[in-house]
Amino acid sequence: MHRALNRNQRLILNSINETKNESITSLLKRISKEHKIPLSTLKLNARILRGLGLIDFGTNSDFKHAKLTKEGVEVLEIISRDSLTGKTAGCNPAVPGSNLGPGTERE
Repeated sequence: MHRALNRNQRLILNSINETKNESITSLLKRISKEHKIPLSTLKLNARILRGLGLIDFGTNSDFKHAKLTKEGVEVLEIISRDSLTGKTAGCNPAVPGSNLGPGTERE
């Protein structure tokens, strides 16, 4: 699961979990400033997370604070547990950032 979401998506999930009563726009602007990540990149990843049903946030005409969905909470728990145990699904620890399994070689 840890490898299924990119770093920015995990950062957004964690930030929403830690912050209450903040709009998605202000949350993403804060993350962008703190982590020096382009706002457009964060907006794209937030839309992807919403499309996956992991977060919910409103629109210009229907304001809602950013929040994790039930599924988002479950995914965040799995990611946190995997991070604590050092598990990264499908990742070869000998090749950082690799999604190759053990014994698999690059071409």
